[in-house]
Amino acid sequence: MKEIFVDDSSKRLSYSAGKLIVINQEGKKELEVALEQIDTLNLVGNPQISTQLLKSMAIRKKSVHFYSANGKYISSLYTSYEENYEKQWAQFEATNNEEFKLKMACRILRNKIEL
Repeated sequence: MKEIFVDDSSKRLSYSAGKLIVINQEGKKELEVALEQIDTLNLVGNPQISTQLLKSMAIRKKSVHFYSANGKYISSLYTSYEENYEKQWAQFEATNNEEFKLKMACRILRNKIEL
């Protein structure tokens, strides 16, 4: 498997037919790689990346890391949270349930007082 670094801000990254496509400033294809061959995509500086490519990487559980032009880490796209999706959704829905929120607040306060 491959770890790909793109450190040229003039590059455009897109997705087509299951492949990562890297296009240079002149609009010419420089690289074409099947996403199944990629483990990680590292973007240094400001190369453009399509939402289709980001979604396709996420669906395939591939990581995308973002770095500044100096190489300082900024953020990452991870897909490891899928396993907890139902739990996360239930927690989100609970934020609209006033009775649940009141019970939870009381429970937290009671535990703080008892400690």
